[in-house]
Amino acid sequence: MQRAFNALLFHHPPYGCYRIRRGFQVYREVCSSCHSLKLIAFRNLVGVSHTEEEVRELAAEYEVEDGPDEHGEMYKRPARVCFIFA
Repeated sequence: MQRAFNALLFHHPPYGCYRIRRGFQVYREVCSSCHSLKLIAFRNLVGVSHTEEEVRELAAEYEVEDGPDEHGEMYKRPARVCFIFA
């Protein structure tokens, strides 16, 4: 999947950094309510449309279920760069 993603971005010059970044913004604001990026990790954005620091901040905005804790309960925590969009 990563190879296909990179091929799309780097072998088609019309897709510049600005356009990819804008497309991701549209996805987040409109498309993500119905469609997922479950095969794409946050790290796939590094160097393509976002810096590593921007991706860390972006990932931290998402919460993932983790656990169980010492009481056997599941809990939410901020996502990391290596996690996939959910």
